[in-house]
Parts: sequence; C-alpha cells; structure tokens
Amino acid sequence: MNELVTNQQVIGKAILQLYTNMKKDSTSRKSTEYFKRRTDVLNERWANAEQTHAEIIKIKELSYEYWTSEYYKQIEKSYRDCYKYIQDSTTCINEFSEDEDTRVKYQMQRIQDLQHIINRIDDALAHD
Repeated sequence: MNELVTNQQVIGKAILQLYTNMKKDSTSRKSTEYFKRRTDVLNERWANAEQTHAEIIKIKELSYEYWTSEYYKQIEKSYRDCYKYIQDSTTCINEFSEDEDTRVKYQMQRIQDLQHIINRIDDALAHD
C-alpha cells in the first residue's frame, strides 16, 4: 500500500507541476502544438493516477491516510484545473489566430487599394 500511495503522490505532484509550469511559461512559447503536447502529458499522468487509484481500491485499507485526506480528489481537482487552463488557453490562441488572419486579410486589401491609387496617379502623371 505504501508503494502505491507514494506512486500516487509522485503522479499528483507531476500533474500539479505541469499546471504550475504552464502558468509560468511565457506566452511566446504557447502555441497550439505546445498545448497539444501538454494535453498528451496531462492525460497520460491522469491515466496513471486512475490506474494507481484502482489498485489502491482493491486493497481496501480504508483507515489509511490516503482515504482520510481524500488525496485522489485533490489529484482530480489538479487535473481538471490544468485541463481547463489548457482548453481556455487553446481557445484564446484560436481566437487570436482567427483575429490575426482577419487583420492580415484587411491589411492586404488596404495595400491593394493603395496600389490601385498609386497606379492611377502614375497613369495620370504619364498622360500629362
């Protein structure tokens, strides 16, 4: 039981550390690919936590501190918080990308309009 609980503590700390590090990382590093990799790592760690929890349940040692501290619920909360952070951040990146695409298209159209004006001026000057 001690080994399983220790393993679960390591997994819980790893999930929390992933979340903490993501919040500290600079925005320049955060991309869709960045969050995809973090999601994969998070889901792998969560799967390990669930598997370890299932093994602990089989032992049925209910007086153990693991149960009284509700450690699994704490890990689950960390997982959900981290997952929500990733989802919210990914949504922001996607919205920014769409906004950026719109701004680029608008600027390109303005450049083309300006080029047409310049061409008309050049034509007018050439005929004078």
